[in-house]
Amino acid sequence: MSIQCGECKAICNETDAACKSCGCPLPKIVGGASPSEQGTVAPLVLGILSLVLWIIPLFGVPLSITGFVMSQRLCLRTNERLGKGPRAMSVIGFALSLLNAVIAFSYFIDRH
Repeated sequence: MSIQCGECKAICNETDAACKSCGCPLPKIVGGASPSEQGTVAPLVLGILSLVLWIIPLFGVPLSITGFVMSQRLCLRTNERLGKGPRAMSVIGFALSLLNAVIAFSYFIDRH
């Protein structure tokens, strides 16, 4: 498998530590994933968890915010390819969590 140098765009071996053309250090491939695919699972998992845990705003709000930030970084790194789905799930989870918190708070105020 080969990777592309970030500076001169030369094609290099994945085992090379530096580009043979310009000498710039090459990113290391971790676990068989290319550098553009690394970090794609966490935003997706956080987006799914925020959709599931919106019922408990204490968990849903922080998870959805963290998922949104991570998916936004993923969008910037991959040119919007991989982060759209997790970002949408995080936004929906955040909205549901806030709606649930507002309804619970208004119910609590009305009861007391």
